[in-house]
Amino acid sequence: TIRFTNLAVNGLKSTELLQQLDQEQVKRLLAEANLILFTIGGNDLFQQTAGLYVMDEEKLAETAEQLAANYEDILKRIRALNQKATIVYTSLYNPFGDTEAAEDTVKPVLDWNNTAAQIAAGYPGVMVVPTYDLFLNKEQKYLYSDHFHPNADGYARIAERILQALE
Repeated sequence: TIRFTNLAVNGLKSTELLQQLDQEQVKRLLAEANLILFTIGGNDLFQQTAGLYVMDEEKLAETAEQLAANYEDILKRIRALNQKATIVYTSLYNPFGDTEAAEDTVKPVLDWNNTAAQIAAGYPGVMVVPTYDLFLNKEQKYLYSDHFHPNADGYARIAERILQALE
């Protein structure tokens, strides 16, 4: 029997995921899991300013630093609850690659993905699955109408990549 529980919340930032990890039901579900999949960071990086396309370098640096600390805490907490489950972190793609914000958003996404992989390397049984290349120059094809989240085909590509990594 396979049981799947989706705890995802649209718009969630890493600080809110940490709060979610304090909930008793979430702790119980994580402790029982054989496989834990999550992604976090897009909302942190791209909602740090008043406008989606306005990049404040100082604010972005502070946000990235806080995201890294939160991500490490997330991994620590999950691993403390469950020492055996495989943990899969799905890294970020750049939803703005085909917009006027492309130049400002490529580096923060790639930098974050690198940081996430380096932090994950310090934890047993954690794999980072790349998605950046899946959307590069294909944003119109694989993003939902909000131009931020994947559409059904985009999620299918991510799922295929995760399955490849788990094989």
